[in-house]
This record gives sequence, C-alpha cells and structure tokens, in this order.
Amino acid sequence: KNKDDRYSTALEFTSDLQAILEQRPTMAKPPSKTWRVKQWTSRHRKLVLATSLILLFGIFGMLTALVIIANKNQELRFSKQAADRNFRKAQEAVGKLGLAVSAELASIPGTEHIRQSVLKNTLKHYKDFVQESRGNRKLLSELALTQSRIGTLILDLESPQAAIPNLNDSENSYRALLREKPGSIEALQGRARNLNQMGLAHAANGNSDAAKRCYDHAIRIQQNLSTEVSDVKHRIDLALSQSNLGLLMINSGSTDEAETTLRQSIA
Repeated sequence: KNKDDRYSTALEFTSDLQAILEQRPTMAKPPSKTWRVKQWTSRHRKLVLATSLILLFGIFGMLTALVIIANKNQELRFSKQAADRNFRKAQEAVGKLGLAVSAELASIPGTEHIRQSVLKNTLKHYKDFVQESRGNRKLLSELALTQSRIGTLILDLESPQAAIPNLNDSENSYRALLREKPGSIEALQGRARNLNQMGLAHAANGNSDAAKRCYDHAIRIQQNLSTEVSDVKHRIDLALSQSNLGLLMINSGSTDEAETTLRQSIA
C-alpha cells in the first residue's frame, strides 16, 4: 500500500520474477538467515553430504571409543579387585604356613635352629608385604594385622624393645581402620589382640605400667565383644588377656588382685 515500497520500474519487477525462478534473493523480500542456509546447502549438496557423513562417522567413532574405554576400565577394576583378593589370600596363606610350621617345630627337640629360620623367612615375607601395601587404603586391615605379626615375631626372635615400634604401628593402623569402619568386629578383635601383644612386650621390657594399660584396654574391648557377639574366640582372647594381666600382677607383688583376675580368666 505504501507507494515507496513499490517497484519503481517494470525492469525491477522483471528482475525479481527472474530471481524467484532462479531461487535468488529478491528486492521485495530480503533473504533471512534460514533462507541463505537453505540456498547455500542446495548449491553445495555434495559438500554438505560429505561433511555430514564425516561428522556422523566421527560421532559414531567417539561413542564406540567411549564404550570401549568404559568396558576396559570396568575390566581393570575387576582385575584389580581380583588381584588384591589373590594377593591377600597368598599373603595370608604364606603367613599361616610359616607360623604353623614354627608351632609344630617348637615341640620337637633339636629343631630350634630350623624353627628360627622359618620364623625369619616368615618375618621377611611380612615386611615385604608391609612395604607393598603402604598407602593402599584397601589393604589397611591386612597391614594392621601384618604389623602386629611382625611385632610378635620380633618379640620372639630379637627383643621386646625392637618389637614395640611395630606393635605401635599396628595400633595406629587399627585406629585409622576404626575411624573408617567404626564398630568393625574384625578390627576391634585385631586391635585387642595387638594390645595384648604390646602388653607382653612392655612387660618383658620391664615397663609394668605400660603393660597394664595395654592389658586393661584389650580386656575392655574383648569384654564388649564377648557381650555383643556370641563367638567363643572373643572369650578365648579375653581369657588370655586376663591371664597375662594376672601374671603381671604377680610379678608386681599385687597377689590379691592377681588372684581375682586369674579366677576371671579361668571362668
């Protein structure tokens, strides 16, 4: 309706008609971005098709790679878990075998040198395990137990003074484990047993006060376990700690207290 919007000549009108036939922009209606894209696409169909195929294959390849990586990561997780399990089983088997052979040899006269050799080899195995497992939070339970066993072996092979640092390391590992898994029965039992060994080491080293503190702490843990869990091994551990505490009291001259404690152990 606006005169200024009309063609000024018939030639302009003719040009627009020709532009429509040739699918070019017109004066009457300036091209939109969408129209420009459509026109460019229609003029470069081969290029657009090739580019689309490249992008499609690229996306497909990327998705395939992501699936493969995810599967490999899962396989690695499973294989790592299996490796950790096998490592723990092997460590446990070697340790138990060495301690069992040592216990058998202890009752056979004339085999003390062989027993000492077995214990030393077992000790070396345990120390290697400690070096391998440091920093691995998944092996914290095994690390705590192994450190306690190292202390026990050194107590037998070397001296109480040399055993105490390893037993202290075990105590620290058990504390860390119980911070991660509060109330863990396995960790509490292991800690109480280690405290009992620490009591033996301190007693043999002449430190009766430290030994008594260790025994008392072990007994408290074992009494709680005996009350909460109906498992005879907790009562056996409790009886052993009470017996050791009673013997310590006898050596300290507290015979009345010793008798009470030893009767509790017998019960």
